[in-house]
Amino acid sequence: MYIDCDEDKIIPGSTNLTLYIEYNGADENAGYYTGAEYELDRLEEDGTWRNIPYADEMAWIAIAYEISAQSNAVIGIDLSEDMYTEPLTPGTYRIRKNIGGTDFFAEFEIAGDGTEHLDELGVLRLYINEITDTGFECSNIYPMPETYFVECDPAEYEDFCVGDQIEVIYSVYRYDPDKDSYMIVTPDDVLPSYVELDPEVCYKPVIYLYPEEETDAAVSLDYNGTLTITAPAYGDGWNVTAYPDGTIISGGRKYPYLFWEGERNFEFDTSHGFCVAGAQTQEFLTDRLTYLGLNEKEISGFLKFWLPYMENNPYNIITFAGTDYTDNARLDISPAPDTVIRVFMVFSPSERPVDIPAQQLPASPVRTGFTVVEWGGAVK
Repeated sequence: MYIDCDEDKIIPGSTNLTLYIEYNGADENAGYYTGAEYELDRLEEDGTWRNIPYADEMAWIAIAYEISAQSNAVIGIDLSEDMYTEPLTPGTYRIRKNIGGTDFFAEFEIAGDGTEHLDELGVLRLYINEITDTGFECSNIYPMPETYFVECDPAEYEDFCVGDQIEVIYSVYRYDPDKDSYMIVTPDDVLPSYVELDPEVCYKPVIYLYPEEETDAAVSLDYNGTLTITAPAYGDGWNVTAYPDGTIISGGRKYPYLFWEGERNFEFDTSHGFCVAGAQTQEFLTDRLTYLGLNEKEISGFLKFWLPYMENNPYNIITFAGTDYTDNARLDISPAPDTVIRVFMVFSPSERPVDIPAQQLPASPVRTGFTVVEWGGAVK
């Protein structure tokens, strides 16, 4: 029998190991069964091993692993601090596992000051959930249990906003001992990240609130689909304090807008629109977005997100959705705004020009009173 950990050295604050159990005997008919339980020991200075007790009486998952020539086992080891009666400080440890009446051991080391230096540069693709004075609080673009804090001076990356996708190039990281699954990254660089767009998703709808004075506002979204990302967390709706400059405060944190994204259960009407050469996309969008009521800051955010997906295409077929969008993503805001501007672009890349009936856009809006602005888009 042989057991081993997937890592022989980890940094303080790491919360998980994986234990591999293999049978390496000659008898192909031999077989053993074991459960999920294990013990954790620490090597003392006098050369003896001391057991690290669990903080509470453990209730192990009722599962039996078969260990044989045909079947091995993979068991997750939880190293979270709240699992044990003492912190797991730097030192040598071992997993002790009893199988068939015999103890087997797998050693590993907790070493360093909690900071890990990679031999090669790593890459993380993340969403920005919050911007603070010391960096970006992020989550993975693709669902994973970890969250991240990218330590940097946000002034060096002033073009990034909440909800943006970023690519973090890094060689140094550590885990926050006070938070489970929370990695703190020191970046070598932070770049825009452009992942392949999913045609079934409404991307980057952001909602700006511009009241005439400080206002407590309730915002709800009745969406025909599944929300996948929101900032702040949506819960049963957003209850925030909004200011005339667009600043939003929620849970004591500051946001430039409300952000959501979601898989949709409806279709867009793209029978009318515009065929635009890729190289002319920025000029076209700037002109149309201005007409549709967006200001310079909002247009800048729109172009920063969408242009990388569009400007290098030979052509783009562009439609600005109407009730096919607003009827499936209904906003309810209290107090009721005086002006609501919702711009949602649907586009598809094309290798050649397409003859499409021109879309008649609604009258250009005039901002008066409490104004709400939303922009987003999708690829088709």
